[in-house]
Amino acid sequence: LPALTFPPTCAGISSSMTCEVKNISEVPISFEYKIPSRVRSLFTFSDPRGQLLPLESSTVMAHFCPSSERVFSAPLYCTARCVEDLDNAVEGPLKSLMQPLNQSLPEDTDPRFVLMFVGHGKAAALHLEPEGLDFGAVRACDEVTDQVVILNSSSSSVHYTVTSEFVEQEDAPDVNVGVSALRLGHNEGTVSGRCT
Repeated sequence: LPALTFPPTCAGISSSMTCEVKNISEVPISFEYKIPSRVRSLFTFSDPRGQLLPLESSTVMAHFCPSSERVFSAPLYCTARCVEDLDNAVEGPLKSLMQPLNQSLPEDTDPRFVLMFVGHGKAAALHLEPEGLDFGAVRACDEVTDQVVILNSSSSSVHYTVTSEFVEQEDAPDVNVGVSALRLGHNEGTVSGRCT
């Protein structure tokens, strides 16, 4: 089977590739793409239906968004059929002898083409260094600062939002005290591909 292989893509990020569809016949056709429902969250494409004139070609954008770090594959089915040309309709006494074009063949005998989608999911795109912060014991009204570096290991820009979580310990003040005392330099931003 012919295959369309997407570049390695980080989980949760979408990558795109173009597919060319060409009508090599001398009659207009309509086409429709179908992908199994079990993989529709992983592989999608821009427009599932279209029409092509004789010898015309068109491009369709296919998208891959992995959910985890592994290899995914799925068949893409493309069904094509002739477009009935009303200018060639037969009228008069011969009409009863002509079989309509759209009923000439059962639907399951329409030409069907299969393209295999293959995508490689990679680990998460963003990493924190360090993964956690411990400010230790801080006296009231004193200020302690530290920083966390956000590393984007993907080739695409990634938008991020920062949240914090305090870990409760025995004999520690209420968590809300820490939440109200913490100030973040910024809460969201964008990291370009392969940058910090």
